[in-house]
Amino acid sequence: MEGSMSIETSFKGSPNSRTSEVLVTFSAKWRDPLLSGSIKCVLRRRYPKSLVPTRMYLYIAAPFSQVIGVSNIARLMDVSIAKAKTLQEKTRVDDEELNQYFDGYDKVGCYFIDETDLFYPPIHLEVLRESWSFYPPQSFVSLSREAVQWFAANGTTNSSVALRRGDASMPTGKK
Repeated sequence: MEGSMSIETSFKGSPNSRTSEVLVTFSAKWRDPLLSGSIKCVLRRRYPKSLVPTRMYLYIAAPFSQVIGVSNIARLMDVSIAKAKTLQEKTRVDDEELNQYFDGYDKVGCYFIDETDLFYPPIHLEVLRESWSFYPPQSFVSLSREAVQWFAANGTTNSSVALRRGDASMPTGKK
């Protein structure tokens, strides 16, 4: 991985350095569906409302604690529970999970994602902490230009096709 960024350089985008790219945190149960490409829509209670994101970096929480890749965002829109139910094949969220997720919410954000480039190997939390003093967000963080450049330099996607096909060399994320 390339050298550490100075403490003055921020992972999170300030108003002057913010990009249209976000890092979104997922629980560990979503890792395999994201790796396989079976998720085409991502539902989130918290999502950007003051910017239109174009790319989403996929951070998988413990026990993996790694960024597994980046997805292009075709669009982001508010959806009701009725609309979300029509998207279940794309979200991989069942009725029970939807009802729990929407509890107290009339609408949530829905990222429509298309092409995903997987990082091989994934970028582990330790590397992010060494380079950025990074702590994963609960939901999402808008990325700075410096963070996007860092991911471009450090996220290798040469094995994307093999990983999507479930190649035996797929990273487990465990050390």
